[in-house]
Amino acid sequence: MKFKQLPKLTAVLLASSFMLIPEIAAADTLGVIANRVVTSIQGVTSLAGAIGYMVGFFFILGAVFKFKQHGDNPEQYPIRTPIFLVLAALMAIFMTSVATTGKDTVWGSGGQSQGSSGAGLANGL
Repeated sequence: MKFKQLPKLTAVLLASSFMLIPEIAAADTLGVIANRVVTSIQGVTSLAGAIGYMVGFFFILGAVFKFKQHGDNPEQYPIRTPIFLVLAALMAIFMTSVATTGKDTVWGSGGQSQGSSGAGLANGL
């Protein structure tokens, strides 16, 4: 098989695999697909928040050990390392709060997003 035919074969296999997936093949409208995408994105944002809390916890733990090392040998371990770790931990922990506040500042708070649930597409198509 020549390498020039490989992209065509890949496109055919990809298109046929989409027909075999029941969720895509049985989707009623674009609104249903959009609703599924929005639902899956909400899970990703929750995962990002949980990862932020975990990273922040481990940075705090590392900062405690670096403070201890600085107390034992200040010449070898400068004080700026644990301070930077604490600041990084605070940024990771409060990442979700800052992102929510930024979103509310730019797009307003208390409003509902229009069309992201897929309802507009479901009714129109």
